[in-house]
Amino acid sequence: MNAQKSKKAIIYCRVSSAEQVDGTSLSMQQQACEAYCEKLGLRVARVFVEKGESAKTAQRTEFIKAIDYCKMKQHAIGHFVVWKIDRFARNTSDHFSVKSILTKHGVSIRSVTEVITEDPQGLLMETILAGFSQFDNDIRAMRTRNGMRERLRQGVWVWNTPFGYQRTQKGANLSINPKTAPTIKLIFETYATGMYTYEEVAEKIHALGHQTAKGKKPCAQQIDRIVKNPIYCGLFRVWGEEHKAAFTPIIDEHLFNQCQDGYQERMKNATRIPKNPNFPLRRLVSCTACSQPLTASTSTGRHGKKYSYYHHQKQDCDKASFVATSDMEEKFVAYLQRISPTLAFENAFKAVVTDIWKNNTKVLVEAQRREQREKAALEDERQRIFEAHRAGVYSNEEFLEQKDVINRRLSRLPVAKGSRTSDKSFDIEAALDHFFDLMRDAAATWQRMDFSEKLRFQKLLFGNGNVPFDGETFGTADLSPIFALSEGYAGDKSALVTQVGAGWKQVVSNLVDNKFIQQLVEW
Repeated sequence: MNAQKSKKAIIYCRVSSAEQVDGTSLSMQQQACEAYCEKLGLRVARVFVEKGESAKTAQRTEFIKAIDYCKMKQHAIGHFVVWKIDRFARNTSDHFSVKSILTKHGVSIRSVTEVITEDPQGLLMETILAGFSQFDNDIRAMRTRNGMRERLRQGVWVWNTPFGYQRTQKGANLSINPKTAPTIKLIFETYATGMYTYEEVAEKIHALGHQTAKGKKPCAQQIDRIVKNPIYCGLFRVWGEEHKAAFTPIIDEHLFNQCQDGYQERMKNATRIPKNPNFPLRRLVSCTACSQPLTASTSTGRHGKKYSYYHHQKQDCDKASFVATSDMEEKFVAYLQRISPTLAFENAFKAVVTDIWKNNTKVLVEAQRREQREKAALEDERQRIFEAHRAGVYSNEEFLEQKDVINRRLSRLPVAKGSRTSDKSFDIEAALDHFFDLMRDAAATWQRMDFSEKLRFQKLLFGNGNVPFDGETFGTADLSPIFALSEGYAGDKSALVTQVGAGWKQVVSNLVDNKFIQQLVEW
Protein backbone atom coordinates (compact mmCIF):
# COMPACT_ATOMS: atom_id res chain seq x y z
CA MET A 1 0.00 0.00 0.00
CA ASN A 2 1.21 3.57 -0.82
CA ALA A 3 3.01 5.04 2.20
CA GLN A 4 1.99 8.58 1.25
CA LYS A 5 -1.64 7.70 1.52
CA SER A 6 -3.56 8.78 4.57
CA LYS A 7 -4.40 5.98 6.95
CA LYS A 8 -7.95 7.26 7.16
CA ALA A 9 -10.75 5.70 5.16
CA ILE A 10 -14.44 6.07 4.59
CA ILE A 11 -16.78 3.14 4.09
CA TYR A 12 -19.63 3.20 1.58
CA CYS A 13 -22.38 0.55 1.74
CA ARG A 14 -25.30 0.28 -0.67
CA VAL A 15 -28.30 -1.90 -1.37
CA SER A 16 -30.82 -1.29 -4.14
CA SER A 17 -34.05 -2.74 -2.74
CA ALA A 18 -36.23 -2.49 0.35
CA GLU A 19 -35.91 -6.25 0.88
CA GLN A 20 -32.12 -5.90 1.22
CA VAL A 21 -32.56 -2.94 3.57
CA ASP A 22 -34.79 -5.03 5.81
CA GLY A 23 -32.46 -8.00 5.55
CA THR A 24 -28.82 -8.40 6.52
CA SER A 25 -27.00 -7.14 3.43
CA LEU A 26 -26.20 -3.64 4.73
CA SER A 27 -24.87 -4.80 8.10
CA MET A 28 -22.92 -7.60 6.43
CA GLN A 29 -21.27 -5.11 4.04
CA GLN A 30 -20.38 -2.72 6.83
CA GLN A 31 -18.91 -5.47 9.04
CA ALA A 32 -16.80 -6.79 6.15
CA CYS A 33 -15.56 -3.29 5.28
CA GLU A 34 -14.68 -2.53 8.92
CA ALA A 35 -12.78 -5.84 9.23
CA TYR A 36 -10.92 -5.03 6.01
CA CYS A 37 -9.88 -1.59 7.32
CA GLU A 38 -8.80 -3.05 10.64
CA LYS A 39 -6.70 -5.67 8.85
CA LEU A 40 -4.88 -2.98 6.82
CA GLY A 41 -4.52 -0.61 9.77
CA LEU A 42 -6.94 1.97 8.35
CA ARG A 43 -8.93 4.18 10.69
CA VAL A 44 -12.55 4.55 9.62
CA ALA A 45 -13.43 8.25 9.57
CA ARG A 46 -17.01 7.82 8.57
CA VAL A 47 -19.53 5.28 7.24
CA PHE A 48 -22.02 6.20 4.49
CA VAL A 49 -24.99 3.89 4.05
CA GLU A 50 -27.21 4.05 0.92
CA LYS A 51 -30.60 2.42 1.52
CA GLY A 52 -32.55 1.22 -1.48
CA GLU A 53 -30.92 3.16 -4.34
CA SER A 54 -29.59 1.78 -7.61
CA ALA A 55 -26.02 2.35 -8.82
CA LYS A 56 -27.17 2.93 -12.41
CA THR A 57 -26.43 6.61 -11.82
CA ALA A 58 -24.02 8.57 -9.61
CA GLN A 59 -26.88 10.77 -8.41
CA ARG A 60 -27.28 8.95 -5.10
CA THR A 61 -27.79 10.83 -1.83
CA GLU A 62 -25.19 9.16 0.40
CA PHE A 63 -22.79 8.59 -2.50
CA ILE A 64 -22.68 12.33 -3.22
CA LYS A 65 -22.23 13.01 0.49
CA ALA A 66 -19.29 10.59 0.57
CA ILE A 67 -17.60 12.29 -2.41
CA ASP A 68 -18.19 15.76 -0.93
CA TYR A 69 -16.75 14.57 2.37
CA CYS A 70 -13.55 13.41 0.65
CA LYS A 71 -13.28 16.72 -1.22
CA MET A 72 -13.87 18.70 1.95
CA LYS A 73 -11.16 16.82 3.88
CA GLN A 74 -8.53 17.68 1.23
CA HIS A 75 -6.24 14.60 1.19
CA ALA A 76 -7.10 13.70 4.79
CA ILE A 77 -8.94 10.63 3.50
CA GLY A 78 -6.83 8.06 1.69
CA HIS A 79 -9.27 5.28 0.84
CA PHE A 80 -12.87 4.87 -0.36
CA VAL A 81 -13.74 1.34 0.80
CA VAL A 82 -16.59 -0.70 -0.68
CA TRP A 83 -17.55 -4.32 -0.24
CA LYS A 84 -17.55 -4.84 -4.03
CA ILE A 85 -16.90 -2.61 -7.05
CA ASP A 86 -20.54 -2.77 -8.16
CA ARG A 87 -21.48 -1.09 -4.85
CA PHE A 88 -19.47 1.93 -6.08
CA ALA A 89 -20.94 2.23 -9.60
CA ARG A 90 -22.64 0.06 -12.19
CA ASN A 91 -21.50 1.87 -15.31
CA THR A 92 -17.97 2.58 -16.43
CA SER A 93 -18.53 6.28 -17.18
CA ASP A 94 -19.61 7.03 -13.62
CA HIS A 95 -16.89 4.79 -12.17
CA PHE A 96 -14.00 6.56 -13.85
CA SER A 97 -15.42 10.09 -13.67
CA VAL A 98 -15.95 9.75 -9.90
CA LYS A 99 -12.57 8.00 -9.52
CA SER A 100 -10.94 10.99 -11.25
CA ILE A 101 -12.51 13.36 -8.70
CA LEU A 102 -11.40 11.19 -5.80
CA THR A 103 -7.85 10.82 -7.19
CA LYS A 104 -7.50 14.62 -7.28
CA HIS A 105 -8.11 14.61 -3.55
CA GLY A 106 -5.74 11.77 -2.78
CA VAL A 107 -8.41 9.06 -2.43
CA SER A 108 -8.07 5.52 -3.84
CA ILE A 109 -10.89 3.02 -4.34
CA ARG A 110 -10.56 -0.25 -2.45
CA SER A 111 -12.77 -3.35 -2.65
CA VAL A 112 -13.04 -5.88 0.17
CA THR A 113 -13.76 -8.80 -2.16
CA GLU A 114 -11.61 -7.80 -5.18
CA VAL A 115 -7.89 -6.96 -5.53
CA ILE A 116 -7.39 -3.37 -6.73
CA THR A 117 -3.92 -1.78 -6.70
CA GLU A 118 -2.28 1.22 -8.33
CA ASP A 119 0.05 -0.82 -10.58
CA PRO A 120 -0.83 -1.64 -14.23
CA GLN A 121 -2.20 -5.08 -13.33
CA GLY A 122 -4.38 -3.59 -10.62
CA LEU A 123 -5.67 -0.83 -12.90
CA LEU A 124 -6.49 -3.41 -15.58
CA MET A 125 -8.35 -5.50 -13.03
CA GLU A 126 -10.26 -2.43 -11.85
CA THR A 127 -11.25 -1.62 -15.45
CA ILE A 128 -12.39 -5.20 -16.02
CA LEU A 129 -14.40 -5.24 -12.79
CA ALA A 130 -16.04 -1.91 -13.62
CA GLY A 131 -16.86 -3.25 -17.09
CA PHE A 132 -18.37 -6.41 -15.62
CA SER A 133 -20.45 -4.31 -13.23
CA GLN A 134 -21.90 -2.38 -16.15
CA PHE A 135 -22.37 -5.58 -18.16
CA ASP A 136 -24.22 -7.19 -15.26
CA ASN A 137 -26.35 -4.09 -14.84
CA ASP A 138 -27.13 -3.92 -18.59
CA ILE A 139 -28.15 -7.59 -18.63
CA ARG A 140 -30.41 -7.06 -15.61
CA ALA A 141 -31.93 -3.99 -17.26
CA MET A 142 -32.50 -5.87 -20.52
CA ARG A 143 -34.16 -8.77 -18.71
CA THR A 144 -36.29 -6.41 -16.69
CA ARG A 145 -37.34 -4.50 -19.79
CA ASN A 146 -38.09 -7.72 -21.70
CA GLY A 147 -40.13 -8.98 -18.77
CA MET A 148 -42.04 -5.71 -18.61
CA ARG A 149 -42.60 -5.77 -22.38
CA GLU A 150 -43.99 -9.31 -22.17
CA ARG A 151 -46.31 -8.32 -19.34
CA LEU A 152 -47.53 -5.37 -21.40
CA ARG A 153 -48.20 -7.68 -24.33
CA GLN A 154 -50.29 -9.80 -21.96
CA GLY A 155 -52.31 -6.68 -21.13
CA VAL A 156 -50.82 -6.08 -17.66
CA TRP A 157 -49.84 -2.54 -16.60
CA VAL A 158 -46.44 -2.70 -14.88
CA TRP A 159 -45.98 0.87 -13.60
CA ASN A 160 -47.65 3.03 -10.97
CA THR A 161 -51.42 2.82 -10.66
CA PRO A 162 -53.06 5.66 -12.65
CA PHE A 163 -55.79 7.75 -11.02
CA GLY A 164 -59.15 6.02 -11.56
CA TYR A 165 -57.75 2.51 -11.23
CA GLN A 166 -56.63 0.36 -8.30
CA ARG A 167 -54.75 -2.84 -7.53
CA THR A 168 -56.43 -5.23 -5.15
CA GLN A 169 -53.10 -6.80 -4.19
CA LYS A 170 -49.40 -6.44 -4.94
CA GLY A 171 -48.51 -7.62 -8.43
CA ALA A 172 -52.14 -7.68 -9.58
CA ASN A 173 -53.32 -6.02 -12.76
CA LEU A 174 -55.33 -2.82 -12.69
CA SER A 175 -59.05 -2.77 -11.95
CA ILE A 176 -61.58 0.05 -11.87
CA ASN A 177 -61.57 2.06 -8.64
CA PRO A 178 -65.27 2.64 -7.84
CA LYS A 179 -64.43 5.82 -5.92
CA THR A 180 -62.25 7.64 -8.46
CA ALA A 181 -63.24 6.12 -11.84
CA PRO A 182 -66.45 8.26 -12.03
CA THR A 183 -64.22 11.35 -12.01
CA ILE A 184 -62.25 10.06 -15.00
CA LYS A 185 -65.41 9.16 -16.91
CA LEU A 186 -66.95 12.57 -16.18
CA ILE A 187 -63.80 14.31 -17.46
CA PHE A 188 -63.95 12.47 -20.80
CA GLU A 189 -67.71 12.84 -21.20
CA THR A 190 -67.54 16.56 -20.44
CA TYR A 191 -64.61 17.28 -22.74
CA ALA A 192 -66.08 15.15 -25.56
CA THR A 193 -69.00 17.58 -25.89
CA GLY A 194 -66.58 20.10 -27.42
CA MET A 195 -68.06 22.88 -25.26
CA TYR A 196 -65.35 23.13 -22.58
CA THR A 197 -61.64 23.90 -22.35
CA TYR A 198 -59.35 22.00 -19.99
CA GLU A 199 -59.67 24.81 -17.45
CA GLU A 200 -63.45 24.74 -17.66
CA VAL A 201 -63.55 20.97 -17.29
CA ALA A 202 -61.37 21.25 -14.17
CA GLU A 203 -63.69 23.90 -12.71
CA LYS A 204 -66.79 21.90 -13.57
CA ILE A 205 -65.69 18.62 -11.96
CA HIS A 206 -64.37 20.48 -8.92
CA ALA A 207 -67.74 22.20 -8.51
CA LEU A 208 -69.33 18.74 -8.50
CA GLY A 209 -67.07 17.66 -5.63
CA HIS A 210 -64.41 15.72 -7.54
CA GLN A 211 -60.76 15.95 -6.45
CA THR A 212 -57.34 14.67 -7.48
CA ALA A 213 -55.67 11.61 -5.96
CA LYS A 214 -54.08 13.94 -3.39
CA GLY A 215 -57.43 15.51 -2.52
CA LYS A 216 -56.69 18.77 -4.29
CA LYS A 217 -58.53 20.86 -6.87
CA PRO A 218 -57.92 19.59 -10.44
CA CYS A 219 -55.99 21.83 -12.82
CA ALA A 220 -55.89 22.16 -16.62
CA GLN A 221 -52.55 20.33 -16.91
CA GLN A 222 -53.96 17.29 -15.10
CA ILE A 223 -57.04 17.25 -17.33
CA ASP A 224 -54.77 17.40 -20.39
CA ARG A 225 -52.69 14.43 -19.17
CA ILE A 226 -55.81 12.38 -18.39
CA VAL A 227 -57.57 13.12 -21.69
CA LYS A 228 -54.48 12.14 -23.71
CA ASN A 229 -53.74 8.96 -21.74
CA PRO A 230 -55.00 5.89 -23.71
CA ILE A 231 -54.81 3.65 -20.64
CA TYR A 232 -58.30 4.89 -19.74
CA CYS A 233 -59.71 3.15 -22.85
CA GLY A 234 -57.61 0.05 -22.25
CA LEU A 235 -54.65 0.74 -24.56
CA PHE A 236 -50.92 0.84 -23.77
CA ARG A 237 -48.68 2.88 -26.06
CA VAL A 238 -45.18 2.20 -24.77
CA TRP A 239 -41.75 1.79 -26.42
CA GLY A 240 -43.17 2.22 -29.90
CA GLU A 241 -45.76 -0.55 -29.42
CA GLU A 242 -49.47 -0.61 -28.73
CA HIS A 243 -51.14 -3.30 -26.64
CA LYS A 244 -54.66 -3.93 -25.42
CA ALA A 245 -55.29 -4.10 -21.69
CA ALA A 246 -56.45 -7.33 -20.08
CA PHE A 247 -58.47 -5.35 -17.52
CA THR A 248 -61.80 -3.55 -17.94
CA PRO A 249 -61.16 0.06 -19.03
CA ILE A 250 -63.00 3.03 -17.54
CA ILE A 251 -64.17 4.31 -20.96
CA ASP A 252 -64.39 2.85 -24.47
CA GLU A 253 -62.09 3.73 -27.35
CA HIS A 254 -64.76 5.71 -29.17
CA LEU A 255 -65.18 8.15 -26.27
CA PHE A 256 -61.39 8.42 -25.95
CA ASN A 257 -61.00 9.23 -29.66
CA GLN A 258 -63.75 11.84 -29.43
CA CYS A 259 -61.55 13.75 -26.99
CA GLN A 260 -58.44 13.78 -29.18
CA ASP A 261 -57.31 16.80 -31.21
CA GLY A 262 -59.12 17.28 -34.52
CA TYR A 263 -61.70 14.55 -33.98
CA GLN A 264 -64.77 16.72 -34.52
CA GLU A 265 -63.34 18.24 -37.70
CA ARG A 266 -62.36 14.82 -39.06
CA MET A 267 -65.84 13.45 -38.38
CA LYS A 268 -67.42 16.51 -40.01
CA ASN A 269 -65.40 16.04 -43.20
CA ALA A 270 -65.55 12.24 -43.26
CA THR A 271 -67.28 10.68 -46.27
CA ARG A 272 -69.45 7.64 -45.60
CA ILE A 273 -69.31 4.71 -48.00
CA PRO A 274 -72.64 2.80 -48.19
CA LYS A 275 -70.80 -0.47 -48.81
CA ASN A 276 -67.47 -0.01 -47.13
CA PRO A 277 -65.08 -2.88 -47.95
CA ASN A 278 -63.62 -2.56 -44.45
CA PHE A 279 -66.92 -3.66 -42.88
CA PRO A 280 -68.29 -6.85 -44.51
CA LEU A 281 -70.45 -7.59 -41.43
CA ARG A 282 -72.17 -4.18 -41.40
CA ARG A 283 -75.98 -4.67 -41.34
CA LEU A 284 -75.54 -8.46 -41.15
CA VAL A 285 -74.89 -8.57 -37.40
CA SER A 286 -77.76 -7.51 -35.13
CA CYS A 287 -78.02 -6.81 -31.40
CA THR A 288 -79.75 -9.49 -29.31
CA ALA A 289 -81.20 -6.82 -27.00
CA CYS A 290 -82.73 -4.33 -29.47
CA SER A 291 -82.69 -6.50 -32.64
CA GLN A 292 -81.27 -3.58 -34.62
CA PRO A 293 -78.49 -4.29 -37.16
CA LEU A 294 -75.09 -2.90 -36.26
CA THR A 295 -73.39 -0.25 -38.35
CA ALA A 296 -69.65 0.49 -38.50
CA SER A 297 -67.29 3.44 -38.75
CA THR A 298 -63.66 4.50 -38.50
CA SER A 299 -62.26 7.25 -36.28
CA THR A 300 -58.76 8.72 -36.22
CA GLY A 301 -56.75 9.12 -33.03
CA ARG A 302 -54.64 12.10 -32.02
CA HIS A 303 -51.52 10.69 -33.68
CA GLY A 304 -53.29 9.87 -36.94
CA LYS A 305 -53.86 6.18 -36.23
CA LYS A 306 -57.23 4.89 -37.44
CA TYR A 307 -59.57 2.80 -35.28
CA SER A 308 -62.47 0.87 -36.81
CA TYR A 309 -65.52 -0.40 -34.91
CA TYR A 310 -68.85 -2.10 -35.31
CA HIS A 311 -71.45 -0.36 -33.15
CA HIS A 312 -75.11 0.56 -32.66
CA GLN A 313 -76.54 3.33 -34.80
CA LYS A 314 -77.88 4.87 -31.61
CA GLN A 315 -76.48 4.42 -28.14
CA ASP A 316 -79.80 4.09 -26.27
CA CYS A 317 -79.64 0.27 -26.14
CA ASP A 318 -78.50 -1.32 -22.85
CA LYS A 319 -75.95 -3.39 -24.78
CA ALA A 320 -74.72 -0.50 -26.94
CA SER A 321 -70.94 -0.70 -27.29
CA PHE A 322 -68.09 -0.29 -29.75
CA VAL A 323 -66.47 -3.55 -30.87
CA ALA A 324 -63.18 -3.35 -32.78
CA THR A 325 -63.54 -4.74 -36.30
CA SER A 326 -60.73 -7.24 -35.68
CA ASP A 327 -62.47 -8.55 -32.54
CA MET A 328 -65.88 -8.78 -34.25
CA GLU A 329 -64.52 -10.56 -37.32
CA GLU A 330 -62.46 -12.92 -35.16
CA LYS A 331 -65.65 -13.91 -33.30
CA PHE A 332 -67.51 -14.25 -36.63
CA VAL A 333 -64.82 -16.59 -37.97
CA ALA A 334 -65.15 -18.69 -34.81
CA TYR A 335 -68.93 -18.78 -35.39
CA LEU A 336 -68.45 -19.97 -39.00
CA GLN A 337 -66.13 -22.70 -37.76
CA ARG A 338 -68.85 -23.79 -35.34
CA ILE A 339 -71.58 -24.08 -38.01
CA SER A 340 -69.46 -25.63 -40.79
CA PRO A 341 -70.84 -29.04 -41.86
CA THR A 342 -69.23 -32.14 -40.44
CA LEU A 343 -67.77 -34.86 -42.68
CA ALA A 344 -70.53 -37.26 -41.52
CA PHE A 345 -73.22 -34.81 -42.64
CA GLU A 346 -71.42 -34.13 -45.93
CA ASN A 347 -71.30 -37.82 -46.85
CA ALA A 348 -74.92 -38.45 -45.82
CA PHE A 349 -76.22 -35.34 -47.54
CA LYS A 350 -74.42 -36.07 -50.81
CA ALA A 351 -75.83 -39.61 -50.87
CA VAL A 352 -79.40 -38.46 -50.11
CA VAL A 353 -79.41 -35.58 -52.60
CA THR A 354 -77.83 -37.64 -55.38
CA ASP A 355 -80.39 -40.41 -54.86
CA ILE A 356 -83.35 -38.01 -54.81
CA TRP A 357 -81.98 -36.17 -57.85
CA LYS A 358 -81.70 -39.39 -59.88
CA ASN A 359 -85.21 -40.52 -58.92
CA ASN A 360 -86.64 -37.09 -59.68
CA THR A 361 -84.83 -37.03 -63.00
CA LYS A 362 -86.51 -40.32 -64.02
CA VAL A 363 -89.92 -38.98 -63.06
CA LEU A 364 -89.19 -35.71 -64.81
CA VAL A 365 -88.07 -37.39 -68.02
CA GLU A 366 -91.23 -39.54 -68.09
CA ALA A 367 -93.41 -36.50 -67.42
CA GLN A 368 -91.67 -34.57 -70.19
CA ARG A 369 -92.23 -37.45 -72.63
CA ARG A 370 -95.90 -37.74 -71.66
CA GLU A 371 -96.34 -34.00 -72.06
CA GLN A 372 -94.64 -34.08 -75.44
CA ARG A 373 -96.97 -36.89 -76.64
CA GLU A 374 -100.12 -35.05 -75.49
CA LYS A 375 -98.89 -31.80 -76.97
CA ALA A 376 -98.08 -33.48 -80.29
CA ALA A 377 -101.60 -35.03 -80.45
CA LEU A 378 -103.24 -31.62 -79.78
CA GLU A 379 -101.00 -29.94 -82.37
CA ASP A 380 -102.07 -32.59 -84.90
CA GLU A 381 -105.71 -32.00 -84.07
CA ARG A 382 -105.29 -28.22 -84.38
CA GLN A 383 -103.68 -28.76 -87.79
CA ARG A 384 -106.69 -30.82 -88.92
CA ILE A 385 -109.02 -27.97 -87.84
CA PHE A 386 -107.03 -25.53 -90.00
CA GLU A 387 -107.20 -27.92 -92.96
CA ALA A 388 -110.98 -28.46 -92.45
CA HIS A 389 -111.49 -24.68 -92.37
CA ARG A 390 -109.58 -24.27 -95.64
CA ALA A 391 -111.65 -27.10 -97.18
CA GLY A 392 -114.88 -25.29 -96.20
CA VAL A 393 -115.92 -27.91 -93.65
CA TYR A 394 -115.97 -25.24 -90.85
CA SER A 395 -117.37 -21.79 -91.12
CA ASN A 396 -115.27 -18.93 -89.71
CA GLU A 397 -117.32 -18.98 -86.54
CA GLU A 398 -116.99 -22.76 -86.13
CA PHE A 399 -113.23 -22.59 -86.89
CA LEU A 400 -112.62 -20.03 -84.13
CA GLU A 401 -114.67 -22.03 -81.68
CA GLN A 402 -112.74 -25.27 -82.41
CA LYS A 403 -109.36 -23.46 -82.30
CA ASP A 404 -110.18 -21.99 -78.86
CA VAL A 405 -111.05 -25.46 -77.55
CA ILE A 406 -107.64 -26.80 -78.65
CA ASN A 407 -105.77 -23.81 -77.24
CA ARG A 408 -107.49 -24.21 -73.84
CA ARG A 409 -106.53 -27.88 -73.74
CA LEU A 410 -102.91 -27.02 -74.57
CA SER A 411 -102.79 -24.38 -71.84
CA ARG A 412 -104.02 -26.90 -69.26
CA LEU A 413 -101.19 -29.32 -69.93
CA PRO A 414 -98.92 -29.77 -66.81
CA VAL A 415 -95.71 -28.09 -67.91
CA ALA A 416 -92.44 -29.64 -66.68
CA LYS A 417 -90.60 -26.40 -66.04
CA GLY A 418 -87.19 -26.18 -67.62
CA SER A 419 -84.38 -24.68 -65.51
CA ARG A 420 -80.80 -25.28 -64.48
CA THR A 421 -82.10 -27.56 -61.72
CA SER A 422 -84.19 -29.77 -64.01
CA ASP A 423 -81.88 -29.79 -67.00
CA LYS A 424 -80.16 -33.13 -67.48
CA SER A 425 -77.00 -31.19 -68.30
CA PHE A 426 -76.89 -29.84 -64.72
CA ASP A 427 -74.31 -31.96 -62.88
CA ILE A 428 -75.67 -32.45 -59.35
CA GLU A 429 -72.56 -34.29 -58.14
CA ALA A 430 -70.32 -31.45 -59.33
CA ALA A 431 -72.63 -28.93 -57.63
CA LEU A 432 -72.38 -30.88 -54.37
CA ASP A 433 -68.59 -30.99 -54.63
CA HIS A 434 -68.51 -27.25 -55.29
CA PHE A 435 -70.74 -26.59 -52.28
CA PHE A 436 -68.70 -28.59 -49.80
CA ASP A 437 -65.38 -27.35 -51.20
CA LEU A 438 -66.51 -23.93 -50.01
CA MET A 439 -68.56 -24.86 -46.97
CA ARG A 440 -66.46 -27.63 -45.46
CA ASP A 441 -64.44 -24.85 -43.81
CA ALA A 442 -66.71 -21.84 -44.15
CA ALA A 443 -64.45 -19.71 -41.95
CA ALA A 444 -61.37 -20.16 -44.14
CA THR A 445 -63.46 -19.58 -47.28
CA TRP A 446 -64.87 -16.33 -45.91
CA GLN A 447 -61.43 -15.08 -44.87
CA ARG A 448 -59.88 -15.45 -48.32
CA MET A 449 -62.77 -13.84 -50.22
CA ASP A 450 -62.83 -10.21 -51.29
CA PHE A 451 -65.54 -7.83 -50.10
CA SER A 452 -68.17 -8.49 -52.80
CA GLU A 453 -67.65 -12.25 -52.57
CA LYS A 454 -68.07 -12.11 -48.79
CA LEU A 455 -71.42 -10.35 -49.16
CA ARG A 456 -72.68 -12.98 -51.61
CA PHE A 457 -71.31 -15.76 -49.42
CA GLN A 458 -73.03 -14.33 -46.34
CA LYS A 459 -76.32 -14.14 -48.24
CA LEU A 460 -75.91 -17.78 -49.22
CA LEU A 461 -75.42 -18.70 -45.55
CA PHE A 462 -78.04 -16.47 -43.92
CA GLY A 463 -80.36 -15.37 -46.73
CA ASN A 464 -81.60 -11.86 -45.99
CA GLY A 465 -81.61 -12.45 -42.23
CA ASN A 466 -79.32 -11.21 -39.49
CA VAL A 467 -76.86 -12.93 -37.19
CA PRO A 468 -77.60 -12.07 -33.51
CA PHE A 469 -74.69 -10.83 -31.38
CA ASP A 470 -74.82 -10.16 -27.61
CA GLY A 471 -71.58 -8.22 -27.39
CA GLU A 472 -69.44 -11.31 -26.79
CA THR A 473 -70.71 -14.22 -28.88
CA PHE A 474 -72.93 -14.93 -31.88
CA GLY A 475 -76.26 -16.59 -31.27
CA THR A 476 -78.50 -18.83 -33.36
CA ALA A 477 -79.22 -17.36 -36.79
CA ASP A 478 -81.74 -18.34 -39.48
CA LEU A 479 -79.46 -20.38 -41.70
CA SER A 480 -79.88 -21.29 -45.36
CA PRO A 481 -81.54 -24.69 -45.99
CA ILE A 482 -78.42 -26.85 -46.25
CA PHE A 483 -76.75 -25.28 -43.20
CA ALA A 484 -79.99 -25.59 -41.26
CA LEU A 485 -80.05 -29.31 -42.10
CA SER A 486 -76.42 -29.61 -41.04
CA GLU A 487 -77.14 -27.92 -37.68
CA GLY A 488 -79.96 -30.37 -36.95
CA TYR A 489 -78.23 -33.51 -38.23
CA ALA A 490 -77.81 -36.11 -35.50
CA GLY A 491 -76.67 -39.07 -37.61
CA ASP A 492 -80.15 -40.28 -38.67
CA LYS A 493 -79.96 -40.65 -42.46
CA SER A 494 -83.64 -41.62 -42.83
CA ALA A 495 -84.69 -38.40 -41.09
CA LEU A 496 -82.37 -36.50 -43.41
CA VAL A 497 -84.11 -38.05 -46.43
CA THR A 498 -87.47 -36.75 -45.17
CA GLN A 499 -86.08 -33.30 -44.41
CA VAL A 500 -84.32 -32.94 -47.77
CA GLY A 501 -87.42 -34.12 -49.61
CA ALA A 502 -89.62 -31.60 -47.80
CA GLY A 503 -87.33 -28.71 -48.66
CA TRP A 504 -86.11 -29.97 -52.02
CA LYS A 505 -86.62 -26.75 -54.00
CA GLN A 506 -84.75 -24.64 -51.44
CA VAL A 507 -81.93 -27.21 -51.21
CA VAL A 508 -81.41 -27.29 -54.98
CA SER A 509 -81.59 -23.49 -55.16
CA ASN A 510 -78.85 -23.35 -52.50
CA LEU A 511 -76.65 -25.60 -54.63
CA VAL A 512 -77.25 -23.56 -57.79
CA ASP A 513 -76.35 -20.32 -56.00
CA ASN A 514 -73.21 -21.97 -54.67
CA LYS A 515 -72.18 -23.06 -58.16
CA PHE A 516 -72.44 -19.43 -59.24
CA ILE A 517 -70.15 -18.35 -56.37
CA GLN A 518 -67.68 -21.09 -57.27
CA GLN A 519 -67.43 -19.56 -60.74
CA LEU A 520 -66.62 -16.21 -59.10
CA VAL A 521 -63.92 -17.60 -56.85
CA GLU A 522 -61.36 -19.62 -58.79
CA TRP A 523 -58.53 -20.75 -56.51
